Formats: sequence, C-alpha cells, structure tokens
Amino acid sequence: MIRALAALVFGAALALGSIGEARAQAGNLSAIILPSASRTAVQVNSADIQNRTWSGAQIIVNVTAFVAGNYVPKVQGKDQASGQYYDLLIGQSITGTGTTILKIFPGIAPLANAAASDFLPRVWRVQLNGSTPSMTLSVSGNFQQ
Repeated sequence: MIRALAALVFGAALALGSIGEARAQAGNLSAIILPSASRTAVQVNSADIQNRTWSGAQIIVNVTAFVAGNYVPKVQGKDQASGQYYDLLIGQSITGTGTTILKIFPGIAPLANAAASDFLPRVWRVQLNGSTPSMTLSVSGNFQQ
C-alpha cells in the first residue's frame, strides 16, 4: 500500500515537474466565462460567478475579429446586501484583435488597467462596456487558490 502511494506521488511529481508544482497545480482551475461569439451589445455581462475557493484570477479577453467600436472590460464584485456591483479592476479600452489579460490576486503589484492587489469576492462577474462595438471575442479565466 505504501509503495503504491509513493509511486502515485512520484508519478504526479514527474508529470507536473515537482512535488511543489503538483500542489500548486491542484489549486488551479480554468473556465470559460463568455464563449466566443460576435458581440454588438453596448453592455455585456457574464453570469454571476459563485466563488467558494479562489483567491485570485487571470481574466483573458481574446478578440479574434474586429469590425468597429470598443469594449472596456471590468471585473466586478457583487454586494450581497444591496445586489449592486462594484468595480474591482477596469481594463484598457479594447479597439482591435488580440488578447487582454486582467489579473486580480492578493499581494501582486498593482498596474493601472491591468492588475489589482485584491481578492475575488464570494460573487463576481465580468462586464464589457462598449461604444458601437462589433467584434468577436471570448472571455475565460484561470483561477488560483
């Protein structure tokens, strides 16, 4: 039994690079927040995301086709008492194809329109606000405990 467990731990360490990496990877999750689609609405909101585990995240906005306009991405927390949303991080205006990454995690160096030293609240969402937008994009996230 002990040999089988040791073999399993050793196998995981080899697959992930090291025992420390195996623990770190076990605390990660990736998810699609908004699937790839043509977007023309002035405001796009993801569904509320229920957070029970994650301290922080990388939010990835990937624009694969651009026609016109812009979107400004936001990561917003939700106040449970009032139901109102508040901004955790507001990204730069997206005006073409490419990838925009927003980072939220306790203790990271803040960077205007890109990174916030904060934690993800219990309920949060991604919002895109635009001016005459017409683009194809997706939003995904990588979450860390």
